[in-house]
Amino acid sequence: MKKIILLLFLFIFGCDKIPTGVVDVQQTDFQTVAVKSPESVIYTKSDSSFVTSIKFNSTADINQVWVDLYNSDNSQLNSSPIYLYDDGNLASNGDSTKGDMVFSAKVPMSSNYSNGSYTLKYTVLDKDNTERSVAAHNFNYKAVLIDTPPVISNLVAPDTLTITSDAANPTNFILTLNVSDKDGQNDIKEVYFKLFKPDGSQTSTPKNLMYDDGDFSHHGDKTAGDGVYSYGGQLPAGTPKGNWKFVFYAADKSDSLSNVITHYIYIK
Repeated sequence: MKKIILLLFLFIFGCDKIPTGVVDVQQTDFQTVAVKSPESVIYTKSDSSFVTSIKFNSTADINQVWVDLYNSDNSQLNSSPIYLYDDGNLASNGDSTKGDMVFSAKVPMSSNYSNGSYTLKYTVLDKDNTERSVAAHNFNYKAVLIDTPPVISNLVAPDTLTITSDAANPTNFILTLNVSDKDGQNDIKEVYFKLFKPDGSQTSTPKNLMYDDGDFSHHGDKTAGDGVYSYGGQLPAGTPKGNWKFVFYAADKSDSLSNVITHYIYIK
């Protein structure tokens, strides 16, 4: 009778250090210390993945760590394991520090997944090539896709330009435009303007592209990735004089167009 009471005591009070979500507490050379993963995820076009991490007290017995994604009816969604790494590769795996016994991965989500509850199941392959289920984590997912078109503003452009008679030294000019997108700068597909001659006809180039690449010598852009798009142009000798119309646009990767800015430059 005393043995039964002792075993019951150990069962009730002996597991308070095991973190929530641990599903396998077999005796090994490693133990799960913590699982770090969001409680809710909302799909966005700019980044459809989220980072999950699992920490161990030792890695001496660990060969590989991976996670599998399951929906609410317990169907596995990933066709191959999503491996977690302790390599300090933040960009690829979301792992911030190498060798700290925290393994991380980026879990990709899809806009085709339905809203609801999903589960991550973590597995370790130990040094004896035995697979051990070590933790599970539930989260809510929303596949909300509300496309927000880009916004253009703060056009900087001259009002007047003078054509030079020296063909070897054409008149140079730079146009700059601020472009933003609530879905992220990576969602911006292109920024451009359409150009119309004084007689109202459009030039032969349908889109004059602007750039945010820091290439000042070719595009007139000073700083890459700052949201300021630039165009560096020249007025060759013989350019028709009069009012030229510049119509500016930005498009995102779903081809949604921004607001439009129209500007006139008088060529004399």
